[in-house]
Amino acid sequence: MAAGWILWKGWRRLARRDSAVGRIAGAGLILRAFAAQVLFWVSYLRLPVARRLQDGDGFWKFAIDSQIYFGDSWILLGKGWHSLILVNRTLPSPAFLQVFAVFLMLFGAVASVGALLNLFAYWACCEAVLRLGRLEGSSRRPTLIALAALSFSPSLVLWSTQPLKDAFFLSVVAVFVMACAQWRKGWLAAGARWRPLASSFVLLIVTLYAIVGIRWYFGILMCLVSFPFLLVTAVQSRRRVVTGIVNALLFLLMLQVVLFVGGPYLPAPLARMLKGAGAPTEAAQNLVSVVEKSRRGFDAAGGMSQIQEGEALAHVDRTMPPEPEVETESPADARQLQHAGSVPRSIIGRITAGMAAVVVPRFISESLGIIHVGGGGLWPVVEADTLLFDMLLLIVIFTVVSAAPAGGLRDPSFWLVALMTGGIAILLTYTISNFGTLFRHRSMILLGLALLLAVTRVSPPVSTNSEPVS
Repeated sequence: MAAGWILWKGWRRLARRDSAVGRIAGAGLILRAFAAQVLFWVSYLRLPVARRLQDGDGFWKFAIDSQIYFGDSWILLGKGWHSLILVNRTLPSPAFLQVFAVFLMLFGAVASVGALLNLFAYWACCEAVLRLGRLEGSSRRPTLIALAALSFSPSLVLWSTQPLKDAFFLSVVAVFVMACAQWRKGWLAAGARWRPLASSFVLLIVTLYAIVGIRWYFGILMCLVSFPFLLVTAVQSRRRVVTGIVNALLFLLMLQVVLFVGGPYLPAPLARMLKGAGAPTEAAQNLVSVVEKSRRGFDAAGGMSQIQEGEALAHVDRTMPPEPEVETESPADARQLQHAGSVPRSIIGRITAGMAAVVVPRFISESLGIIHVGGGGLWPVVEADTLLFDMLLLIVIFTVVSAAPAGGLRDPSFWLVALMTGGIAILLTYTISNFGTLFRHRSMILLGLALLLAVTRVSPPVSTNSEPVS
């Protein structure tokens, strides 16, 4: 009851800003809550609905790792506060386990508590988008579209019904971007207001901790794209020396957060690169090597939903130079790669297949011979989600192109989000060769597109006097 009251108060706070925001956010909350309740009770009572997808006790097979998070969080909570605060960083997504364990402590050990956590995460994501965007004039529409895309994406709604890390992770990323914008605003203000700067600083470190503690590679990406943002902030500030020193220290602290939290998962070459041990060329080579080995791992794993090249792409792929040779982890991996499906072997072929899987609906890409993906069960949800993703992508492209001539892309926040979105899109489409994994990770690209709409400054139309001159 207390959690429901807090969510209601949070929704009322959003609704007071704009009536359309209230309707969109309210519908998003109700949709997630209703879908979560239906799926929970169908699985918990083992009703004769989609029996082969049920795992019982409120869990579902399309979110099989939710039971791992649930079990690890419950075990973590049982070990006491010391283990909860100083979490074992070798656990899967330790930052999410910490938050989930607290919710289990407050509301009980049941799968539906994960859906409650995801409702709070959705509210936080909406709050971040509204603080980044604008709700007046011609800037109102992009912000509302961004909010609607995040509210009604079939995949985001589906993952929010289960105790999964996706909804929480997206909200943390959105809050991190919002904290960056507030940090910049504080340094560009006429007077020195240290309290907003201090709150932004704490928010940046806490959210980066959560990002690295869930997906370490995204934390590295956020550090890399934050560097030019912090540099431009220091240059444009009236207190350049102080701002430059503080921003440099902040960036170094962010690197230390990545090293500390992601230490058990960081490949040795990346750890050396973050420590500054090595020449830039060596660091770049090590980074490429890590990406290539990750891709080889996905290729070797295979799976029913492996993204294989279609006839048309296979014909083109054979004319491309093969991928660079990278040492496999073990002889077993090498044997698996020899028996892997017909995944693209060239760099162009990989990116083409990955982009087709992300952007083009499956029934179109397969009919055109671009890719072939097996599996089944949730294809209607997948196809609907792809169509919504494509609509958002087209709207973002149109908005960005329209805003560019009027200087709407000068805000460093835009380039922060653009580099983040482009970086994760290239990384995912090139590395992941399993469609089920790529489909779930595509939500990170969707979030980037929504944030791009919020931070793109659309200039109001120039008013002209159309009355005849007497």
